[in-house]
Amino acid sequence: MAAMLVIALVGCAGADRALHPRLDTPVRAVAAFYQAVVAGDSARALNLVAEPPSDRTLLTDDVLKRSNELAPITNLSYAAQDDGRVAVTFSLGSSQQRAVVRTVAGPDGYRLTDGLGAIDFTTELTGVLVNGATWPAETASAAVFPGAYEVVTPHRYVVLKPLSGDLWLLPGGESETGTAAGLPKGSLSDAGRGAAVDATRLSLDACLAATDSNPSGCPQGISRKNRYQPKGKVQWGLQDEPTWDQARVQLQERPTGVSVSITLAFIVAGDFTDTANQSSVSATLQSDPGSYVAIVDLATDPPVVAWS
Repeated sequence: MAAMLVIALVGCAGADRALHPRLDTPVRAVAAFYQAVVAGDSARALNLVAEPPSDRTLLTDDVLKRSNELAPITNLSYAAQDDGRVAVTFSLGSSQQRAVVRTVAGPDGYRLTDGLGAIDFTTELTGVLVNGATWPAETASAAVFPGAYEVVTPHRYVVLKPLSGDLWLLPGGESETGTAAGLPKGSLSDAGRGAAVDATRLSLDACLAATDSNPSGCPQGISRKNRYQPKGKVQWGLQDEPTWDQARVQLQERPTGVSVSITLAFIVAGDFTDTANQSSVSATLQSDPGSYVAIVDLATDPPVVAWS
């Protein structure tokens, strides 16, 4: 029976009247719109919108199909309000949604003026997909049908999520539920965190293997103001092994940039000149514990680390 319903919706223009003899009330128009969304018929749904947007990147059958796979719309009910408004309640997956949709009367029946929702975000990443459709470049907002939406980035370590939860849940109209508007938060996967920490550890190991007093690109070094100045090669070490599982790992504004903050205390052994009395000494020096930040670029393979 469901298959016959879909065929009737998409088969021909006359099927509209067969299923919905009249769009002479706001409730009938809104019901026809949501039924088209449930059926995955984007053309039929857009025909019921008074002023469809010009950018229809996310207003396609394929995007609707993915939405219904993520969280199908069920248990629809409608209640007429004043001024051509209709209250709509329904289940979107396991969540309960409610929206108020406005309509306007036209020569061939009522049409929706605000039945669509919108996803709002900007990203420097290219190739971002929303329900399988490529997010338009330099776009901050795109219209969508009521439904569920996931954002997938081309970067294996970075995901973009709404301010709460994993999916955008958009009821349409004047939403009283659904996902809060605003920029998504970049989130680092567990694999991304692990890759950033591992890259930082490898970089630190390489820095500790250096024999210079101020190894290039490393967090440690002997200040020229230090009383003890090296006479030649030195040997670096750590007072204690860092607690890597407690390292603070954060995404930067650039989506593939990650900062790894750790506390380190260095020791350095070698032959030194005591500048206070110009004597030669063999000694091991140690620093006070300090906070160091490694900036890890996860866009490269292997990741590149720079210390700040």
